Amino acid sequence: MPHSAAPQPGARVQIGSCKATVRYVGEVQGQTGPWVGLEWDDAARGKNDGSTGGQAYFSCRSPSAGSFLRLDKYKSQAELGCTVLEALQRRYGDQDTNADQTAEPAEQVSKADGRKGVEWQFIGADKVHAKISQIQALEKATLINCCISSVVRPLLHLAVCSRPRSATHECDCSQQGSEQEVRESLPQLQELDLSENLLSSWLVIQQLGTALPSLACVNLTHNLMAVPTPEELRGTPHNQALRILVLNKCCLSWSQVSGWHLFIG
Repeated sequence: MPHSAAPQPGARVQIGSCKATVRYVGEVQGQTGPWVGLEWDDAARGKNDGSTGGQAYFSCRSPSAGSFLRLDKYKSQAELGCTVLEALQRRYGDQDTNADQTAEPAEQVSKADGRKGVEWQFIGADKVHAKISQIQALEKATLINCCISSVVRPLLHLAVCSRPRSATHECDCSQQGSEQEVRESLPQLQELDLSENLLSSWLVIQQLGTALPSLACVNLTHNLMAVPTPEELRGTPHNQALRILVLNKCCLSWSQVSGWHLFIG
């Protein structure tokens, strides 16, 4: 989805079917305009090691995993992701329910002059309540490869959603996916699989623990997250319920994650 948000180094994005990490934003010697340096998860998608024209702009784990995109091309192609609740609503809230099966056909509205008007599908309250109840009853949820980039949406985000607004206007959707809304929507959730998404910060674990106090197991396989500092870990609330944290293929060593027991029950 095209957007105008400024790319941030360290952010995880998806372009087409490929995931990448933003490593550089700025000018490139010998080229015009701003560029975005990307490190691709699939090294075969890249073209260099973060260097071009004899100058290094960033480093990659693989010598061929890097590439550069013009900023305007990046903005037109990069998918920044969604929140956990938004993905849950798409994955589970859109499934057929009994209310769907008994829904009445669309009504055709006639204008005063006799011409046929637009057909409207009127959704009853019972259907809406059925979908809400379906999500609230979840104890386990699987959201693999759903382009999730955060647990909650930042209170002030710049031109991330598709609703028209000015560059600094705080739209009403900025509150969607707040910790309180997540907690009220998923009161019984105990197991959550977030494998192969766009999560980039260890803070997702803290946010999940705060928003979902009953959550006992989280699978974060294949999410390339930055390693927290000891100071950040010490300032993180302890999560009594969380017992299992799966971190396969996250490019983390045991020594890097051994201190995470400080905020895991």
